[in-house]
Amino acid sequence: MKNKQDIPLKAKIETHQWIKVSRMKEVIKPTRPHKHDGYFEIILLREGAGFHTIDDAAYEVLTPLVHLLKPGQVHCWDFTQIPKGYVLMFKEEVLQNYSAARTKLYELQPEIRLRDIHELSALFEQSLQAYQSDRNSDEMLYAYLNLIILKLSQHSNDLTLSNPTTLSLLYTYKKLVNQRFADLKLVSEYAEALHSSTARLNEACQTALGKNASTIIKERIVLEAKNLLFHTNKTVTEIATDLRFSDASNFVRFFKSHTGLTPHKYRDLI
Repeated sequence: MKNKQDIPLKAKIETHQWIKVSRMKEVIKPTRPHKHDGYFEIILLREGAGFHTIDDAAYEVLTPLVHLLKPGQVHCWDFTQIPKGYVLMFKEEVLQNYSAARTKLYELQPEIRLRDIHELSALFEQSLQAYQSDRNSDEMLYAYLNLIILKLSQHSNDLTLSNPTTLSLLYTYKKLVNQRFADLKLVSEYAEALHSSTARLNEACQTALGKNASTIIKERIVLEAKNLLFHTNKTVTEIATDLRFSDASNFVRFFKSHTGLTPHKYRDLI
């Protein structure tokens, strides 16, 4: 992402507001990196696919899920399928009478995978209806928010619950992928560099993230390709060379298979 000093600040909640609820905009066009200052944002997605970049981490959108944004974080969306869900924005002050939820809010991970979405989806829908009602009660909205945070805490896939050895291997692997994704494309190459095995790497990734080790490499390559398409004027051939593809056609096939778009069409959306 760009330097945070260059990132525009968006105010989607009015100065006088403490809480706001809306449906997720059902658009597929990539958003530019931006940040929201002074309020939290909880996004519940029932449908959709693509990537959500928060600060320097890219999260694949595998619905149903919840993403949490803290004040000042930089983020952008890159959907390949129309998103459907809810957005709940609020200032920390609304939790002044809900100490447990206030504490748990800071313990939540940026991404929470959901096994059962029905209860949370109902709470978001009830919050939206209350927000849109002519008899809108702030206290009712605060109570719904309290329930949502407590439910999210129950769903949270906090990685600290995982085996420390598994986590150490996962973090080391992801760090190496981030450094070597252009020239190392095979899981076996990373396993050798980490004095591990492909089986152990796959197990660590599957246990903590629900995806295999090869997917981690491909996601990082796709992210870099999108950054180059988004932030530079390099040609597709030049990008293919930077990413160590044998030729541009192989890069185009790879990119389309993971995004549903050719590099040219992706760039046209920006």
